[in-house]
Amino acid sequence: NRYRNFSKSIKKNFLKMENLEQKTGEEIIAPEKIQSPETRVQEKQREMSASMLTTLFGCSLAFYFQYIAHEPVSETPQLLFGRKMHNMLKLFYDRNFKSAESFSNFWRGYWYRSIYLPELDSKGKPIKEKGRVVFKKDEKGKPILDPNIDWWNPQTEPHILPTIGTGILSNFYKKHKALARPFVYEKSFRKVDFKGHLLRGVWDRISLTDTGLEIIDYKTDRVSPSDSKR
Repeated sequence: NRYRNFSKSIKKNFLKMENLEQKTGEEIIAPEKIQSPETRVQEKQREMSASMLTTLFGCSLAFYFQYIAHEPVSETPQLLFGRKMHNMLKLFYDRNFKSAESFSNFWRGYWYRSIYLPELDSKGKPIKEKGRVVFKKDEKGKPILDPNIDWWNPQTEPHILPTIGTGILSNFYKKHKALARPFVYEKSFRKVDFKGHLLRGVWDRISLTDTGLEIIDYKTDRVSPSDSKR
């Protein structure tokens, strides 16, 4: 069972946690087209990110398909919202928005352009199946947006999130407009060695203060992390 062996191997090599090996799915079999994944891991030390580790802890099979087999994953409203909010906070420093209103108005247009990805018929009209808009697909034929979500129903989350985002961005503008530009913002990093493991990720914001550097990790969760996790 190649998947079972690979799952055990990657957990042992990357996390060094013996108890995690007990969670490996015993009955899961890797697709036959994937050959010798253990060999590829041994030949090249993989960089790990926070999202990769979260996926591995939550479901080793999801980790396998997403990061090893590179199967495309349709985007959910929550994931899309978090990604677009990060982009907006970068634009806040890259562009000179004149007011909180102009910043939040740009956001609403940006959001709706992101979710309006319909397949069009010969007349340029959105194609529908069972009353729902059919969304564009990637090069492997998988919908870019989660097809299980009714993205254009005004009562669903995709139409609630823009209002939440407007409040977040308006408050951010008012709080940070007069402050100095951060030392670093939305900057990716790679090959950071942590106890022998290479990490990669993104610095959301690093600001210079009177006492040193302040590292900020943006979160779009409804509930803020507890003080012990900050």
